[in-house]
This record gives sequence, structure tokens and C-alpha cells, in this order.
Amino acid sequence: MSLSQFTFKGVKLTPFATQRILKIKHLRRMSSNIYPDDQYTETPNYPRILDLSEKSCYKRERDAKLDKIKKLGTVEEKFFGINMPRFYGWSSLMLKEGNFPFNFLPFVQHITRTDFIKVDEFPFSTNLSENEIKNLVDRIRPQLQDAILLELIKKRHRHIVDGRADMMGEGELADEVTKGVVEQVNRILSANLAQHAPHLYEAEIDFEPRIEAFWRVGGFHPDQQTYDERKKDKEDHEKELKTNRFAKRKIKEEPDDLVGHFIQYIGQPILQLRSSRPLRPLEPRLSSTSTTAIEEGVTSVKPHLTPDLSQVPVLRYDPGFYGLEKIRRHGTNIPGFWPGDPNEFGLLSFHSRGHLLGRPPSFGAEDVSHTITAQAMLAGYSWLLGQASYQGFTTFQDITYPLTTTTVVTDGRIFSFFASQLNTLLFHEEFIDENPKVNVCYGTPTRELFQKIEGDEIIGWDDRALRQLVEAYLNSPMEREGVDMKPFLDKDAPYVKDISQEERRVWLHDQFRYLSSNRPRHRLDPEIYDWEYIYKIKFQTRPMDPKRRFFELGEDPFKRRLDDRANCYIPKKLRDPENPKKKFKDMFWPDC
Repeated sequence: MSLSQFTFKGVKLTPFATQRILKIKHLRRMSSNIYPDDQYTETPNYPRILDLSEKSCYKRERDAKLDKIKKLGTVEEKFFGINMPRFYGWSSLMLKEGNFPFNFLPFVQHITRTDFIKVDEFPFSTNLSENEIKNLVDRIRPQLQDAILLELIKKRHRHIVDGRADMMGEGELADEVTKGVVEQVNRILSANLAQHAPHLYEAEIDFEPRIEAFWRVGGFHPDQQTYDERKKDKEDHEKELKTNRFAKRKIKEEPDDLVGHFIQYIGQPILQLRSSRPLRPLEPRLSSTSTTAIEEGVTSVKPHLTPDLSQVPVLRYDPGFYGLEKIRRHGTNIPGFWPGDPNEFGLLSFHSRGHLLGRPPSFGAEDVSHTITAQAMLAGYSWLLGQASYQGFTTFQDITYPLTTTTVVTDGRIFSFFASQLNTLLFHEEFIDENPKVNVCYGTPTRELFQKIEGDEIIGWDDRALRQLVEAYLNSPMEREGVDMKPFLDKDAPYVKDISQEERRVWLHDQFRYLSSNRPRHRLDPEIYDWEYIYKIKFQTRPMDPKRRFFELGEDPFKRRLDDRANCYIPKKLRDPENPKKKFKDMFWPDC
């Protein structure tokens, strides 16, 4: 075909235009459809409309990072994922067992999202009849009385023999005596009840275990320093927008926006029991004495038994109001054992109440009850959080099934019983208001095992406290049928010890143990010294000095990532003969 034969609307085309048309037709014959026919649908499927504001973009970026943590296959790698953004650790509010400020219970309920419910008894699952339990109590009573007399009257404790008692406070002395009584209680009850409760044969006992829990709570008002920094950043950015027309808006938060805080709890239980199976979810009941008739002819009213979010106090003010210490450290979740232990579910834990001896009497009698409740609530939640973290859940990925444990707070004579159930972990940032789930802690009236000791005789013995102890030990765990206990972990390698590649397994194991120890680094944390602030920042009297410090280079060292470090050098004599040019060891940080 001649190039002069092409026309368009009666107009003869030039040879150049005709050549371009032929080339386009040739390309069309060589190409295919961008969208195949099978991608067409009867109803249009439009992409999601995204909010392009600064806050929404920041939230989507944050959620994308949290999804990476959720997809990590091992418990230890999720630990790295949470701590990855901070090389020097997160600035965390420290909560330590035994350190409870005045009126601390509402704050504990808020940061653990826990509804506290008073009940008369716990419906522990036991296979024994009332008569059988009574016979067990009668058999255990004389043995326990002899052990208590030995520990409180006849025994010379080690801290008295070695002279440490003179340097110990009243609360510390009470704790040492309580430890002896609790160990005797556990020994006697385990020996007498094992034949009736087979789970006690396999239960593992930890003495003074290491309990640590790390989580994030949102919904607090910013402190004055944070408010002033946000306000100054906003003013500086507004000035930049006015002077530089190419500047972009990048304000992620207003000065009044609520903030979140990381919480690090460190517990000190006396003793705890663990099993390979979890306890059953709680369904507490009330006895007949719990009904209250208001008027004659009016139906009696019962207190609420199911968890209710409206009963949880909401505290927006800055936690610094309580004078809590703030420390920069790596967040750790350790329920008294390392990942991979077969007995990974808690049954029962004992805690001392010796710290009450140091509280001012002006706080009143009600403060004692609130403090014990706050102690048990924190202890139960933190222990369950550590167990949940070993199942693959974190403070950013909610738990998919409830976990339950029993907590006993005692001084050897007075016993307080609590049962905690973990229903949710998700209350960081906006989830503090959006999450409808709530945790629950049930508490029974405090019992005195006995009133006093006169000579070699115990006065005022109460079998109700002993019966509750027996029922707590008889409370049997069970398998969760049809429940995926580790939905967010790799089925083949849920722990680092299961990784087949030896080099990666050893490296992750060493890093996990080192970071969990929270030992001080060989170099001090970066700081601005007083003379630098005076002469370099405030008055700028040293303009000729070389700019080498982080504040002179505009860097924030505390935003350094955990994987921002140099590889370890391999000396020549230690290199692989097959690959002698490999000078540095491999690092296996997870992608998060």
C-alpha cells in the first residue's frame, strides 16, 4: 500500500503522518489487553478512598508497621519488633510491686482496663463433693497448724542467724517470714491434694520468679513539657509555611492531642505454679447472702457479675501526678520462665503484703483494701500478659481467647483471694476509647486464717480461708478444644529454638537474652552536658568549634533504631576457608 493513499475526513495525509499510523497499528497487533476479560465484574469495585490528612497518613503508616510485627513467626522476633524503633529503649513508666501511692486503684484499673467485682466465692472446677472437700480440710488442718507454729515461733530464720535482721526494715522482715509460711502451705497442700488433682503432679513451681510486663496505654493529656514542645514545633512550622512556598504541611499532632505511655511492671511473687494447660474461663457466682432486698415486695437486686466497661475509671491526667519513675529501657514480657517451656500457663501465685507496714496510718483503713486490690490486679494482669506474649500476642495484637489465673496476697495470717481474666490487650492510642472489651478481676472477702498465737496454741482458726486455698489448688486446667492457641506464630517454628538454621538461631537467642537483661551498655547514653548547654546552645559563644555532637548536627540519638549498628568484624584466622573475603558476621534482625 502506498503511503499517499491514506486520508482523514477527506484530507490527504502526509507521508510522515501515514507512517506513524502504520506503526501504531503494528504495535497494537503486538500488544495485549492491560486488563484481561476475567477481571471485569458486574458491579464496580472501586479502590478505598483514603484520607490524606497528616494524622490519617501517620496512622496508616503506624498500622503498617504493627502489621509487620503481627506477621513475625517467633515470640522472640516479636520482642525485637516492639523494641526495634528505639536503640536505647522506650521511655517507660515503672511500676514495681510494693510501691503503691495513695488512691492508686483507679489508675491501675485504667491502665489495665480492668473491672473489679466483689463476689462471695469462686466457682472453681473441682470433681469432689462438699463432703470430700470437708474431709480434706480436716486432714490438712493439723499439718498446717504445726507448720505455722514452726515458722512463726520455733524456727530461727536465716536472716536472724546471719545478722541481716538488724539492717532490714519492718516490711522486709515480714516478707521473710511470709516466704516461709507460703512455702509450707504449698508443700502441705500439694502433697495432700495431688491424688485428687492430677494436674499438681506435672505443675512446675517457681520460687521468687522474675515477672515483667510491658504494654502501652493511650488517652492521657500531655504534660507541660510535651505541650510546650508541640506548640513550639507548630509555631515554627507555620512560620516556615509563610516564608517558604515550597514547604509542605507535616504536623502530625496538635498540642492538645492525647498521648500514650509505655508501662513496665516488675513483680516480686513469693511462689507460683504453672501448668501445660490453661485454666477455664471464669464464671463467678454469688451465694444466697449476696442478694439484697430493698423494700418488702420489691425484687432483690444482685451486684453485676459480668465485666462492664462503664465500671472502669477513665483517668486522662498525666501519670506524673503519682510521682512514678520514668526510665529508658527495652520493654520485656517475662512470666517467670523463658519461651518454649512446656508449662506455659499460670495456675496460682502468692504475693506478700509486707509493704503495708510502711504505709502511713493516716491513709485510713479503706486504703489497705484498695492497695491489696491494686496489687492483685497488677500482678494478675502482668502475669497473664507475659503468658499471652509467649502465645504470640502483644500489646498491639489483641488476644483471641481469655486467659485466667488466681492470685493470693498474704502475710501468713491474713489471706486475700483474687481471680483475674485477661480478655483484651488492645488499649493503646485511640483503642482506649474504641475497644469494647474489658478485663475482669474478682475478689472475695479477706479471711484471717487465725487470729493470734499464744504459747504453742493457735487461737481463732478459720476453716473458710483454708477451704479457699484447697479449692484454688483443686482448680484443674483443661485443654481448649477447637481453639488455635498460637494463631500469630509459625506452626513449625514458634520459638527461636525451633529454627533449623544454626547461625540464625544462635544469633537471635544471644540477642534476645542480652536485650532482656537490660544491662547498661558499654557506652553511656547520649546527653547534653551543662557546659554545652550554656556555651553552645543558650549563648552560642563557641562558633569556631567543629560541629560533631548530635545536637549540632540536628540528630536525635534516641530515635536510633535497634538494627542501626555495625556488623561484627571477623579476624582473618577465624574466617571461613571457603569464603575468606567475608569480613563481617551476618545479622538476622527481623523485617519490621
